[in-house]
Amino acid sequence: MEEAKEKFKQALSGILIQYEQIVAVYHSASKQKAWDHFTKAHCKNISVWCKQAEEICSIHNDELMGIKREEEVEMSDNENEETTETKETEESALVSQAEALNKENDILHWQLDAYWNEVETFKQEKGKAHVEDDSNKELKLLQQALQGMQQHLLKIQEYKKKEAGLEKLQDDKL
Repeated sequence: MEEAKEKFKQALSGILIQYEQIVAVYHSASKQKAWDHFTKAHCKNISVWCKQAEEICSIHNDELMGIKREEEVEMSDNENEETTETKETEESALVSQAEALNKENDILHWQLDAYWNEVETFKQEKGKAHVEDDSNKELKLLQQALQGMQQHLLKIQEYKKKEAGLEKLQDDKL
């Protein structure tokens, strides 16, 4: 039974390490340099996948910590243990808790980086939309100016026709 628990714990640790690597890859993809190569749909998918991987990673981490706590409880129930062994298990528990906190800290740091990247992307999209709005306004102003010039040109042509008609009338009178 102990061997099975140990194998399960090792397998779970291996899975946890792999998920941490996956999360690290997703966070690397979320950096602005790499983020520019993806479409908006890809970026959304990567963000969702990253969050899912982080959740799974934290679940496995919690499960691993639960197994370690159960082992500690079982060991403390055993009255025949020596005090040195209990000290070692307490130290290993503290070390494992510290490792778990470090991993959680890394995950939170990655999440923060992802949120910063999302904010930067949003700012850039907003800036692009602002530039597009400015160019649209400028285009509309130019179109209005062109229409005004065309109307002015039509009026001038009408005046020239009337002027030519007046000159003909004057020539006819003369």
